[in-house]
Parts: sequence; structure tokens; C-alpha cells
Amino acid sequence: MAQLKKSYYLQDKFAKSAAWEIAQDLEDAIAAQFTNFTVAANILGSNTTNVVDSTLLAAISILETAGVPVYNGETAWIFHPNTFYRQIGSVDKLTLWTNTQTELPRTKAPTRSLYSIPVIVSPSVPLGAGAAAESGSRLNMLAHNDSIHWARMTLPGGAAKSFTGDMGVRTQESYQEIYLGTLVTIDLCYGTTQNRTNSAVKIRSHSVAAGL
Repeated sequence: MAQLKKSYYLQDKFAKSAAWEIAQDLEDAIAAQFTNFTVAANILGSNTTNVVDSTLLAAISILETAGVPVYNGETAWIFHPNTFYRQIGSVDKLTLWTNTQTELPRTKAPTRSLYSIPVIVSPSVPLGAGAAAESGSRLNMLAHNDSIHWARMTLPGGAAKSFTGDMGVRTQESYQEIYLGTLVTIDLCYGTTQNRTNSAVKIRSHSVAAGL
């Protein structure tokens, strides 16, 4: 502890780590909204199946049939790491040399894009509960950014040293004489809500990968 108090580098490192944890709370809150998409026509897969190529194409078809713009940069896939790397990463059409005519799938990091739609990979993607087909399944999404709304508020700084980062995370630092030490507080004010149920497709999948 004495070393921490004397080291600006260590204090800064701990503060950044805490700020990341707070920002992660917002990501968790957004992902928690995935369970609220319950329109049967916009749900694919189950807790016993992997995501395959036909699943991806079906999800795109559902959104385009509903008139949701898919290729305007405002729609993205949101997958759990297990789904993206263990399931989609094993789809022959996307990885075999005979199909891609290149060694890139084996020599570089997986492309964060599928059918020209950006891919977001996040451990915050939740597990489902309730209905048999959803219970224990990973709830991945193909979602337009209007399907879930979220907001954050830039908080005013009241401490002697205060900084608000790009993600709205406020870091405050002040010396507390009563404790003869420095108090660091990190917080974020945010809210999330489901907005348009037909602007997303929920893609259920095995929580890890079927067959493993």
C-alpha cells in the first residue's frame, strides 16, 4: 500500500482498471436487454445447436424482409466469444482454403465482419432462461442500433482533481485529511431500454459449442 501511495503510475493503472470495470457495467446492461426480444418470428436456433452459415443468412433475411437497413453501417452481429470462435470459426465455408482460396483464415486474426456486416464480440452476451429452447442458450444478436437505446450523462466534477473520459466515466481524486490519504471515486450514470423489437434477430446457440 505504501508503494501504491508513492507511485503515480500504479495509482493511474488502478484508476484506469476501475474505470474499465465501470464501463463494462454499461455493456452488461445493454446485453441484458437481449432477453426482452421475444417475437417468435425474430428468433433463431436453440440451446443445443451451433450457429451455422444458414443461421446467419436467415437472420439477414428476417431483417431485410422487415425493411430494416442491414448494410448502412448501423447493424451489427453481437456474439459471445464462444459463439464466434468455437462455432462460427469452425464453419468450413468461412475458413477452408478450398473455399476462400487464401491462407488468411489460418495466419491472421478472424475478420470481425460477416457478409460485410460488422461483428462485435463480447463476453457480456447473456445466457437465456425460462422457455426450454432458450434456457441455457447463448443469446447472440443481429441488431440495428435502433433496437436498443442507451444513454449516459456527463457528470460534473466536484473533487479537486476530476476527469471524465470518452465513455462518460468520471474519475475523481481528493486528499482526505481525516484518513491521511487520497480518495479515488469512479462512476457512470447511464440507462438502457428496448426500443424496436423488429429491428433485431435473437440467435440462440449452445453456450459453448455442440459436440465439444
